[in-house]
Amino acid sequence: MKFLALLAASFSVLYLVLVVHALSFSSQKKAEEIDALSLHVKDVKPSLSFSSNAYQRFVYAP
Repeated sequence: MKFLALLAASFSVLYLVLVVHALSFSSQKKAEEIDALSLHVKDVKPSLSFSSNAYQRFVYAP
C-alpha cells in the first residue's frame, strides 16, 4: 500500500509540474515569434501545388 501511495504521489508531482509549465507558457509571445518568422519566408506553397506530378509522387508514395 505504501508503494501505491508513493507512486500516486510521484505522478501527482509530475502532473503538477506539467500544468505549471503549460500555464507559464506565453502563447501570445509565441504567436508574435511565429508572425515575425513568417515575414521572412518568401515562397510558401501549399502541399497540393507541386511544380510537377513527379515531385508529388515522390512526396506522397502510394
